[in-house]
Amino acid sequence: MLHTTAAYAAADTDELAQTIHRIRPGRAAFTLHRIALIEVYWQRTPVAGADTPGWRIRRDTLATIPLDE
Repeated sequence: MLHTTAAYAAADTDELAQTIHRIRPGRAAFTLHRIALIEVYWQRTPVAGADTPGWRIRRDTLATIPLDE
C-alpha cells in the first residue's frame, strides 16, 4: 500500500521529516492499479483487566476502483 502523507507536510516537525523532504529527486514514478476509498476512525474496545474501555483504530474499505486497462 502506498502512503503519501509526507508529500503533504507543510512544516518540518522533526529530523526524520526534514530528511524525507531533502531526498532528491523529490519525485518518483509509480503506477496505480486501483484506488481505494478507506474510512479510518477510532472505536471503543474492551480492555482485559481494565474498568474502562480503550480505543483502537479501525479501517473500513468503502469502495475500490480498478484502473487496469
